[in-house]
Amino acid sequence: MAVGTRLVAWDKCWHVSACDRSGIPHALMSLPAPPHTSAAAADVRSSPDIICLLILGLSWLAAIAVVGPRGEFPINDDWAYAVTVKALVQDHRLVFSDWIAANNLTSALWGSLFALVFGYSFETLRLSTLVAGLLGGAALYGWARQSGASPARSLMAAFCLMFNPFYVQLSFSFMTDVPFTAALTIAMALITRGALGGHGGATAGGWAAALFALLMRQVGMAIPLAHAVANIVTRRPTWRSMAWAVLPVIAFVAVQRGYARFLAETGRMPELFGTNSELMLQRLAGPLSVTIEGAAAFLLYLLLYLGLFLGPLTVMFAAPAFRRLGPAIKLRLGAVLLGATLLVTVTMLALGHPMPVWSNTLTESGLGVDGHGPRAPYLMWAALTLVGCLSGWSLLAALIVHCLRWREWPPAMRWSMLFAGSTALIIAAPIAITPLRFDRYLLPMLPCLIMLAVMGAGGGGELRRPARAGEVVFWLAMALTAAFSVLSTRDYMASRRVHDAAVSALIDQGIPSERIDAGWVLNGYRNFGRFGITRDPETWLLTPDYVVASRPAPGYDIIESRPVQRWLPWAVGRTPILVMRKRSVP
Repeated sequence: MAVGTRLVAWDKCWHVSACDRSGIPHALMSLPAPPHTSAAAADVRSSPDIICLLILGLSWLAAIAVVGPRGEFPINDDWAYAVTVKALVQDHRLVFSDWIAANNLTSALWGSLFALVFGYSFETLRLSTLVAGLLGGAALYGWARQSGASPARSLMAAFCLMFNPFYVQLSFSFMTDVPFTAALTIAMALITRGALGGHGGATAGGWAAALFALLMRQVGMAIPLAHAVANIVTRRPTWRSMAWAVLPVIAFVAVQRGYARFLAETGRMPELFGTNSELMLQRLAGPLSVTIEGAAAFLLYLLLYLGLFLGPLTVMFAAPAFRRLGPAIKLRLGAVLLGATLLVTVTMLALGHPMPVWSNTLTESGLGVDGHGPRAPYLMWAALTLVGCLSGWSLLAALIVHCLRWREWPPAMRWSMLFAGSTALIIAAPIAITPLRFDRYLLPMLPCLIMLAVMGAGGGGELRRPARAGEVVFWLAMALTAAFSVLSTRDYMASRRVHDAAVSALIDQGIPSERIDAGWVLNGYRNFGRFGITRDPETWLLTPDYVVASRPAPGYDIIESRPVQRWLPWAVGRTPILVMRKRSVP
């Protein structure tokens, strides 16, 4: 079917308010798929698709080979999530660490599947996350294809997600960030396919994946909420259509409340369960000025991070939006974007706060939860702050222009973009309010925003192969991003191996772990729950007579220095892992 014929058929179906006997609107059950570049695009089975997916998979395997997944240690607070898997596999009990705040049910089941086959270990859990990461990238490729993007543009979308620094680094952990992002991407791709193409199986699979995501992290509630927004805004209101829009929301709320009740009644509820919700309520109960100030700062920093991570797609997304603007408007808009970029960049540099402004994954050293490796050059972070500002403001301006042309978009694209955009906004909303912000919380937003960029790059029509200039800019930026992501993760994993070996050597000498300050990650892994206060990592030690770190500690003598082979240009030959002993200890 030709593209024009598809769009006409879509419009006719979309504005019909009749429903079938089940009460589900025809517009959501039997609409033709959105425009595709070829008949094979809908099923992602053509030769170009197979080639692109092979490229994606081989690139992921190459990244794994460079980084190296070996190592029996956690790299973040994934030690807490591993507790449940270990109890399930070895003791056949459902147990949760008091440290976790997420639902953590399906993530534990996912890890247990691999542990049953390969045995319980951090390497096995790391493998489970790496597989989830590949599935998430493939799902985003399929989502882009069914939205009408060419194989080349769909491959760009998948690369932009999979080689994002957060995605790469967290794929080598057992944190829930990557599996949740993958489940969310699969869910949204299938729900979109079911809604726009009338595929009942895709719809069922999509909601199953969405439920899987919810039982991993509470923010999975964003999927049914965004689905409701997309249907309410784009369809004529009828009782049946509105019921179909809100039914998934009611079901997911019931599941979440039922799960929380199950945890409470069986004595399995972690002490920190739902901590972020408590912090948000406390913030909202405080002075309004503090809430507004925090939200404003979050939005500015969010613009910087998303501008940096979506930077490779900026040219393709912004060009169609600005193409139809008059020369005078383009000139004024360019001046505004440049002025805003310089203002924010100069202000942040003057205050001594260039990127990165948040913590936990991206640090001054590169990637890693502690940030204690060799610091990257200040000039690099200043340049990245400038690039993030310019890209972020450009993406925001392009999004505003696209929204002003809302009525020009085919209804299929309107629904799809609203579904993706609403999901990203709902995920961002609680982060804007809570005082506890980790940079990795932004990761689940990326597939949704990447899809907005991909669909927006088509200008509302058929999503053809990207222009040559856009391709060149994308792949140059993507190559730099991927190199940073892979090499930084590789260096961090190398550092953790040496770090863990140094701690293990002290323990083998008969020194108990509660006397070794190995950083909060390994302190939590070895000591959490034995003593101390759950919410205070500083109490997870008794007498820190020894310290293992990458920088000298005041009051301690260095008794051993273990070299770390790093590959990042600013880190080669620098910052070994130091084993130190308190001066008062004989």
